[in-house]
Amino acid sequence: MTATWVVQTIIMLLLGAIGYFLKDLKKGFEDKITGTDKRIGSLEKKLDDKLDDFKREVQKSTAALEDRLDKRIQGTEEKYEDLQRDLNAYRDHVNKNFTLKDDFIRAISGIDRKLDKIYDTIMERRQGA
Repeated sequence: MTATWVVQTIIMLLLGAIGYFLKDLKKGFEDKITGTDKRIGSLEKKLDDKLDDFKREVQKSTAALEDRLDKRIQGTEEKYEDLQRDLNAYRDHVNKNFTLKDDFIRAISGIDRKLDKIYDTIMERRQGA
Protein backbone atom coordinates (compact mmCIF):
# COMPACT_ATOMS: atom_id res chain seq x y z
CA MET A 1 0.00 0.00 0.00
CA THR A 2 2.76 2.38 0.72
CA ALA A 3 4.34 1.72 -2.65
CA THR A 4 1.16 2.54 -4.50
CA TRP A 5 0.75 5.61 -2.42
CA VAL A 6 4.30 6.73 -3.24
CA VAL A 7 3.77 5.98 -6.97
CA GLN A 8 0.49 7.88 -6.96
CA THR A 9 2.13 10.82 -5.21
CA ILE A 10 5.01 10.84 -7.69
CA ILE A 11 2.56 10.66 -10.62
CA MET A 12 0.53 13.50 -9.14
CA LEU A 13 3.65 15.59 -8.60
CA LEU A 14 4.79 14.91 -12.16
CA LEU A 15 1.34 15.81 -13.52
CA GLY A 16 1.37 19.00 -11.43
CA ALA A 17 4.85 19.91 -12.68
CA ILE A 18 3.83 19.20 -16.30
CA GLY A 19 0.67 21.27 -15.84
CA TYR A 20 2.68 24.13 -14.31
CA PHE A 21 5.22 24.10 -17.15
CA LEU A 22 2.44 23.89 -19.78
CA LYS A 23 0.67 26.81 -18.12
CA ASP A 24 3.95 28.78 -18.03
CA LEU A 25 4.65 27.87 -21.69
CA LYS A 26 1.14 28.97 -22.68
CA LYS A 27 1.59 32.29 -20.82
CA GLY A 28 4.94 32.82 -22.59
CA PHE A 29 3.30 32.21 -25.98
CA GLU A 30 0.48 34.58 -25.12
CA ASP A 31 2.99 37.25 -24.04
CA LYS A 32 4.91 36.81 -27.29
CA ILE A 33 1.70 36.97 -29.32
CA THR A 34 0.64 40.12 -27.45
CA GLY A 35 4.07 41.70 -28.03
CA THR A 36 3.93 40.73 -31.69
CA ASP A 37 0.43 42.22 -31.98
CA LYS A 38 1.70 45.47 -30.46
CA ARG A 39 4.66 45.54 -32.88
CA ILE A 40 2.36 44.83 -35.82
CA GLY A 41 0.02 47.60 -34.65
CA SER A 42 2.89 50.09 -34.39
CA LEU A 43 4.19 49.01 -37.79
CA GLU A 44 0.71 49.42 -39.27
CA LYS A 45 0.52 52.89 -37.76
CA LYS A 46 3.93 53.80 -39.18
CA LEU A 47 2.94 52.43 -42.59
CA ASP A 48 -0.34 54.35 -42.47
CA ASP A 49 1.54 57.53 -41.56
CA LYS A 50 4.02 56.97 -44.39
CA LEU A 51 1.18 56.23 -46.79
CA ASP A 52 -0.56 59.44 -45.75
CA ASP A 53 2.69 61.37 -46.23
CA PHE A 54 3.13 59.76 -49.64
CA LYS A 55 -0.44 60.66 -50.62
CA ARG A 56 0.14 64.28 -49.57
CA GLU A 57 3.39 64.36 -51.54
CA VAL A 58 1.64 62.92 -54.60
CA GLN A 59 -1.11 65.53 -54.28
CA LYS A 60 1.48 68.31 -54.05
CA SER A 61 3.34 66.94 -57.05
CA THR A 62 0.11 66.56 -58.98
CA ALA A 63 -0.90 70.13 -58.18
CA ALA A 64 2.54 71.40 -59.22
CA LEU A 65 2.41 69.41 -62.45
CA GLU A 66 -1.09 70.68 -63.19
CA ASP A 67 0.07 74.26 -62.65
CA ARG A 68 3.05 73.76 -64.95
CA LEU A 69 0.86 72.10 -67.54
CA ASP A 70 -1.70 74.90 -67.36
CA LYS A 71 1.04 77.50 -67.83
CA ARG A 72 2.49 75.58 -70.75
CA ILE A 73 -0.94 75.20 -72.37
CA GLN A 74 -1.63 78.89 -71.88
CA GLY A 75 1.76 79.77 -73.42
CA THR A 76 1.07 77.45 -76.34
CA GLU A 77 -2.34 79.01 -76.89
CA GLU A 78 -0.80 82.49 -76.88
CA LYS A 79 1.85 81.39 -79.38
CA TYR A 80 -0.86 79.85 -81.55
CA GLU A 81 -2.86 83.08 -81.49
CA ASP A 82 0.26 85.11 -82.34
CA LEU A 83 1.04 82.75 -85.21
CA GLN A 84 -2.55 82.99 -86.45
CA ARG A 85 -2.34 86.82 -86.39
CA ASP A 86 0.99 86.74 -88.25
CA LEU A 87 -0.43 84.38 -90.85
CA ASN A 88 -3.48 86.59 -91.39
CA ALA A 89 -1.24 89.67 -91.68
CA TYR A 90 0.94 87.85 -94.23
CA ARG A 91 -2.14 86.86 -96.26
CA ASP A 92 -3.26 90.49 -96.32
CA HIS A 93 0.24 91.58 -97.33
CA VAL A 94 0.38 89.03 -100.14
CA ASN A 95 -3.07 90.00 -101.42
CA LYS A 96 -2.14 93.71 -101.45
CA ASN A 97 1.39 93.49 -102.86
CA PHE A 98 1.41 90.53 -105.23
CA THR A 99 -0.66 89.56 -108.27
CA LEU A 100 -1.86 86.19 -109.38
CA LYS A 101 -0.27 84.59 -112.41
CA ASP A 102 -3.55 84.72 -114.37
CA ASP A 103 -3.99 88.43 -113.60
CA PHE A 104 -0.42 89.11 -114.68
CA ILE A 105 -0.87 87.27 -117.99
CA ARG A 106 -4.14 89.11 -118.66
CA ALA A 107 -2.52 92.49 -117.94
CA ILE A 108 0.52 91.75 -120.14
CA SER A 109 -1.77 90.57 -122.95
CA GLY A 110 -3.65 93.89 -122.78
CA ILE A 111 -0.37 95.80 -122.90
CA ASP A 112 0.79 93.68 -125.85
CA ARG A 113 -2.42 94.46 -127.75
CA LYS A 114 -2.02 98.19 -127.12
CA LEU A 115 1.61 98.05 -128.23
CA ASP A 116 0.57 96.17 -131.36
CA LYS A 117 -2.00 98.88 -132.15
CA ILE A 118 0.60 101.60 -131.61
CA TYR A 119 3.05 99.75 -133.82
CA ASP A 120 0.41 99.27 -136.53
CA THR A 121 -0.49 102.98 -136.35
CA ILE A 122 3.15 104.00 -136.67
CA MET A 123 3.67 101.67 -139.62
CA GLU A 124 0.57 103.03 -141.39
CA ARG A 125 1.79 106.63 -141.00
CA ARG A 126 5.22 105.71 -142.30
CA GLN A 127 3.83 104.02 -145.35
CA GLY A 128 1.37 106.83 -145.97
CA ALA A 129 4.00 109.50 -145.74
